[in-house]
Amino acid sequence: MPTYKINNLKSICLIVVLISAVAAFSQIKPSTIKGKVLDRSTRAAVVSANIVILSTDFGAATDLDGSFKIVGIPPGTYSLQATALGYIGDSKSDIAVLPGRSVNVEFLLEPTAIKGEEVVVTGGFFRPKPDLVTSSRSLRYEEIRRAPGSAEDVQRVIQALPGIANSNDQNNEIIVRGGSPSENLLVMDGVEIDNINHFPEQASSGGPIGLVNTEFLREVTFASGGFSARYGDRLSSVLDLELREGDREQFSGQIETSMAGLGVNLEGGLAGEKGSYLVSFRKSYLDLIQGPIGLTSIPHYWDTQFKVAYDLSPLDKLSLIGLYGRDWISISVDDEDAWSRGAEAVDVKGYNLALGLKWRKVWRGGYTDVVLARTEINHNYEVFEVNVDRISNARSRRLFFLGDDTETNHQLHANWTGRIRKMDEISAGLSLKPITFIHDEWLAQDTTYYDDINNDGIQPDTVFRPERIIDESTTSLKYGGFIQYRWRPLNRLTLVGGVRLDGFQYSEQATVAPRLSASWDVLPKLTLKAAYGIYYQSHPLIIYTYDPGGANKTLPHPRAAQYVGGLSYLLTNSTLLSVEGYYKDYCNLVVYEQKLREDDNPAFRSWRYLAVGRKWSSGIEFFAQQKLATNWYGSLSYSYGESNFDDSQETYSSDYDYRHIGTMVLGYKFSGLPMRSFQKHWYGWWTNVLPVNGDEMTLSTRYRYVSGRPYTGKEWTLRGLEYYEHWENYVQTNGSRYPDYNRLDVRLDSKWFFGSKSIICFLEVENLLDRKNVAQYVYADDGEMDIVYQFRFFFVGGIRFEW
Repeated sequence: MPTYKINNLKSICLIVVLISAVAAFSQIKPSTIKGKVLDRSTRAAVVSANIVILSTDFGAATDLDGSFKIVGIPPGTYSLQATALGYIGDSKSDIAVLPGRSVNVEFLLEPTAIKGEEVVVTGGFFRPKPDLVTSSRSLRYEEIRRAPGSAEDVQRVIQALPGIANSNDQNNEIIVRGGSPSENLLVMDGVEIDNINHFPEQASSGGPIGLVNTEFLREVTFASGGFSARYGDRLSSVLDLELREGDREQFSGQIETSMAGLGVNLEGGLAGEKGSYLVSFRKSYLDLIQGPIGLTSIPHYWDTQFKVAYDLSPLDKLSLIGLYGRDWISISVDDEDAWSRGAEAVDVKGYNLALGLKWRKVWRGGYTDVVLARTEINHNYEVFEVNVDRISNARSRRLFFLGDDTETNHQLHANWTGRIRKMDEISAGLSLKPITFIHDEWLAQDTTYYDDINNDGIQPDTVFRPERIIDESTTSLKYGGFIQYRWRPLNRLTLVGGVRLDGFQYSEQATVAPRLSASWDVLPKLTLKAAYGIYYQSHPLIIYTYDPGGANKTLPHPRAAQYVGGLSYLLTNSTLLSVEGYYKDYCNLVVYEQKLREDDNPAFRSWRYLAVGRKWSSGIEFFAQQKLATNWYGSLSYSYGESNFDDSQETYSSDYDYRHIGTMVLGYKFSGLPMRSFQKHWYGWWTNVLPVNGDEMTLSTRYRYVSGRPYTGKEWTLRGLEYYEHWENYVQTNGSRYPDYNRLDVRLDSKWFFGSKSIICFLEVENLLDRKNVAQYVYADDGEMDIVYQFRFFFVGGIRFEW
């Protein structure tokens, strides 16, 4: 999110007063919860299943289509439970319903080996996906929306899970168990997308501002290791975003405004409730308020997203999703001292596109998913060297780098899942992905002065760097396939085995990766889990084309062997305790050839990568989570891990060696209605300007601690009076560490209900204690060091009107 402090709260306070007055005299319309109960493996309807809203008298049973509908519900946030004869029950928390609106919920149940038995829920609110036995967590929309410290960004929410780190507050990248940010696979409704952010970082999953509209999310599943053969071409983790459909029965919408921009969402039914649509548009408006908020570099961005669903028949469904974002920013430095040291100015622009068409066909004993998709992402950078005349103080800009890269990815995925015998499941899939990559790069010629690198006693030595030009365009095919079998010999025991094939024609590489996982309920509430697998990932395309002579074209794919094991204990249906250990062994990681040789010869230049790197990551994670079953919810996680890298010449801490990571989240849900009586008295009038009298309110906080990440310290040598000739003496690769990171965030959510409408307001204070967390140390040409800090104390707020 863009960072700035609120200088004027008058408008927000006025809105809150008006909301309070309207809500106090409005009659609230009831809500509806509807959905389906299906067999997980076959997607066949589960008839006569019982669905109840926990802690209430509301409930319903499914019909012949597996559908259910619960009407007349007061708006609020609920937990649901589904049970059926012959099936293991399931529960879902954080089902948020608004007045006059309906919410769609889908239950996928597993069969039990005992015929005619209605099984008591054994997984509570924490049943994992069957082929994500270890290291997986699922979050619903409401959990993501209200998460403190995340500003409704799904990747920032994921950072609170065990074993997850991020390099700094300005980036929402996901660093998993010592892996790099490029090792995360992101899937949205079956479409693989490399990056879902505005201003995305190239060859990474991160960026400063999330592109996906949180209002589209139904459920998010994240697996930090040991994932099955269904998922390929990634080394560390999987982030699976499942989008909801629009309301088929009525038209509704919302308008929202926050510190980041203004947006509108619309949804409704199609063709007599046979289909639905959901569409949104958002745009930043920081450029309109640039002066009042004191920003100098203004990010410009807008995005749109949609999903259309249509039932061709009761057993055939089509869905079309789209996501597009465009962004641009001009970054300059106004600080006089920074200009005098030759600071750089950067112009950045780009766009991100994803389109996907999915067809689901339910057969007897199974179902097929076919996905056709296109994704495209563009990165455009112009970097200028800024110089200041020492006499006239006139500033001049010289363009010295230009980069323009576009990656287009067409996708065909075809997967089949079905049941073998009563409880076993088999699945297989095929993926074809033609990829076009256009890499244009220009780097101006330059001259660099070094401290007597020739040892001839003459200083300085001059090294000339020639102009660099890359104009590369290539099209090639990525392909993959898998087959896996899930065997349940006993109700308590699940084994998942599979094998995956992945290849890339451009690099002439093909890999085969076996994977195996197991889950055993040692006791009714105690589960032992383990997983082993081999994982491969092709390199980012920019690495293959980085050398103009093609030396990087046939680099072997990086490989990681993962070993994961742990225990989980279900203290109550809404409380889970777990401990998990992991070990990851990497090979074929790339090392920049210039880095290996410049210690002996600083004048050496090369654009070649060598696949000689090795890395080892290991650690242990503790996690406790309380779902919102009553009023309290929260989580507590602690991870200890080590990650070491060997570049064939030396072994040192890897760039992602975060040793200690701890996160605590705590929230409490309550009603602000008693406050309205207090506000009627003369001594309570002042609270009318605060969002403290909502029909439903949540107060939450997050504290995060991360021990300092490693970095390489530098030393400069001054020679002569006219030049700052320098030779960067690396004391030890990653031999130093930044200070530890601490941050406390607090968030208040308030919902007001009136008629069939609602208003949702949130206020969030990030870095409440104004901790000076170091992002990085930046060195000038004379060796002087500047400290770049992460987010300091600031507010984030927003208001959403729904009808």
